[in-house]
Amino acid sequence: MEVWINQDGYKAERLLLLGIEKKTVEDIDADRSSSFPFMRWSSVRTSDALPHALLFLPCTWTQRAHLYLFTLDSGQWNRTDSTTMDCHYNDEVSVEPASIRDSTVDEIEVHHDCGGHGTGYLEHYFRVFSIRHDKFREELETYELLRIHPTAVDRPRDLDRVSKFTLVPIRGSRSRAIEETRSSVLNGRLKVERRDFRWSSAKQKYVPSIFASAEAPTN
Repeated sequence: MEVWINQDGYKAERLLLLGIEKKTVEDIDADRSSSFPFMRWSSVRTSDALPHALLFLPCTWTQRAHLYLFTLDSGQWNRTDSTTMDCHYNDEVSVEPASIRDSTVDEIEVHHDCGGHGTGYLEHYFRVFSIRHDKFREELETYELLRIHPTAVDRPRDLDRVSKFTLVPIRGSRSRAIEETRSSVLNGRLKVERRDFRWSSAKQKYVPSIFASAEAPTN
């Protein structure tokens, strides 16, 4: 698909044919030096009957990254849903299909989506989307990065908090859990904690465990 979009100099026209917004296409087409070596077109497994694919346009020209969902129907790819991510202060927004609660179905992990920012303040989110009936459905949202550096003298609490998310197997199950390792530096003091998120069929959502301290043993 990437080759088809880029070949013969008709990338703008082909993106419009796929249903990409005119303003987004104009921003891309204005940068004549760029083809799409970074563009990611990937298949994604769903429980729906028709094949699906994702098109991801990262933080390149604007302060937004774009994720599009396409469905193959009667030999033609049709755009059926989309979502955008905020790129403030970090161009590392990324998207990855992964099997989590069901080994035969993919969900979509989104990293570093900016949810808030300001002077001395920044927050990024980790999100998980499922695909239901040709649409994105958000299943999980939690902090991935939080930085608070107050400039006022009466607010001396500085915080740098970063989380890493890893899929880990669950013993005796084909499902996986999402393990979060969170490191926090509050006024120069480091704390590292871990927890995991597991899908609850009863609650129909990902449920986190309690954070447990992660420390190296003494010598």
